[in-house]
Amino acid sequence: INLTFWDELAHVAFQHVEKGQQIYVTGRLISDSVETDEGKQQTYYKVVVQQLNFVEKGFSSPALKDHDSDSFTAGKNLGNNATKNITETTQELWQAFFANPVEWWDNRKTKRNPKYPDFKHKDTGEALWIEGRNNPPWVKSQLAILDTRMGTLNDQDHNMHTNIFAGDSFSPF
Repeated sequence: INLTFWDELAHVAFQHVEKGQQIYVTGRLISDSVETDEGKQQTYYKVVVQQLNFVEKGFSSPALKDHDSDSFTAGKNLGNNATKNITETTQELWQAFFANPVEWWDNRKTKRNPKYPDFKHKDTGEALWIEGRNNPPWVKSQLAILDTRMGTLNDQDHNMHTNIFAGDSFSPF
C-alpha cells in the first residue's frame, strides 16, 4: 500500500524516513478503481498519513512477526511500546531551536513559498514551521518573546557600533 504525506509530515518523512525502516502510521485509507486495458476493474489503495511514528531499532514484537494478527492490536502494541510520536519530535525540535536559535536560519522574512520552512537548522537541515499542526501550544508565545529579546539585542548592538564610530576620530597612526 502506498503512503501519501502532506505538509509538515511530508517534510519530516522526507528528512527522516529511510528505505527499509519500520514506521507506524495512522491515516485515511483511500481506494481508487480503474478499468484496465483488458476491461477488468483494478483497485489501488493508499493511506493518506495523519500521524507518523518511528519504531525503535532493536524492538521485536510478536505483532510485527505474526502476519495473521489483526492490525489494530499490532498498532496498539506499537503505539504503547515502541513509537516516537511525530508531535514529540516536533516539540524536541522547537526546544532545540529555543535553546540555541542562532544555529537556525530564520527564513520568515525571505521565504517566497509558504511551504518553505520558517526555520531551518544550519547543520542538519531540520525544518520548523510556525503554523505546523503538530506544534506545541507554547511555540507562538515563546517566539514572540524571543523576537522581542533578539530585537532588543540587535538594537543595542547597532547602537553600540554607531556610538563607537561617532566618537572616534579617524586620524592616521
